[in-house]
Amino acid sequence: MNRLPVPHARAVTRLAEILQETVDLLDGADLLEGDDGALVVPESSLIQQCIELASDVMSGEDEPIRTLHHFACTGGTLISQVVAAMPNVQLLSELDPLSPLEATKPGAFVPTNMQALLQHGTRPVRQDQLLDLFSAQLEVAYRQARSHGHYLVIRDHTHSHFCTGDRIPDRPSVRELLGRVAPVVSLVSVRDPLDSFVALQLHKWVHFEPRTFDEYCIRYLAFLDRYHDQPVMRYEDFVRNPQDEMARACEHLRLPYFDGFESLYSVFTLSGASGRKFARIVEPPSRPERQQLLGTARASPHYRELAERLGYPIEPA
Repeated sequence: MNRLPVPHARAVTRLAEILQETVDLLDGADLLEGDDGALVVPESSLIQQCIELASDVMSGEDEPIRTLHHFACTGGTLISQVVAAMPNVQLLSELDPLSPLEATKPGAFVPTNMQALLQHGTRPVRQDQLLDLFSAQLEVAYRQARSHGHYLVIRDHTHSHFCTGDRIPDRPSVRELLGRVAPVVSLVSVRDPLDSFVALQLHKWVHFEPRTFDEYCIRYLAFLDRYHDQPVMRYEDFVRNPQDEMARACEHLRLPYFDGFESLYSVFTLSGASGRKFARIVEPPSRPERQQLLGTARASPHYRELAERLGYPIEPA
């Protein structure tokens, strides 16, 4: 699809500076005339810089879509709320056009949900058609965000891809689908798998088979493999030092950083906010079920690999 070029903020600021310098220069300049009477503009002049920079602005690199990826019950909602509190961020929460965990059923009243209407229409719809619809809708959201000077951030629903069914489906990730519309920069966040699996069980969100901790670790490792080239933030590091961790995250995501986010993040209500809630960003107390899981974890052939890969200590049973 054709995209309307939108000037990058830094380029526009620099262009304004150069234009003002040009005006100041011309006010006191002795302009030169060529043999034919035309004004001679030296190649290295500020006017030439204006022309070149204006061309660069209109043909410059596209603004990226930012993405957040994490397993359920790993603190991803809190981190997403904080990202949403950064200046001019437009955050869309828990997106996955290929999710098998569809909330609507045939015959449901969904007048604004074109994908659901197609899926439950009177004729079958192919996956490639659903993805074409998704790309078209995303293009609109992306262009609208850019035209308003907003940074589009998408939190995907990783659980739908990696933690449902009897196997991980062989299909595009949300990050790969977004890359069809614009460049993408991503951040992965994780939590100690012992804590996240306990919370997953308590919420009755174990949607995969077999429903074991070892299978959970297998799927966690597959998720990390899929995003192996993306930076990783540990939830425990974030709650212990939210300012520094979020400053680094914003630098990577190319977002402006607002150091007063702790007084603002809680006003943003996101889907998926089902965990324990705190007025301040603090490390939550350990659940007693964690201790009960340690024996099972020690018997898991994949737990050690996962814990070592994420930098968590292997605890004795």
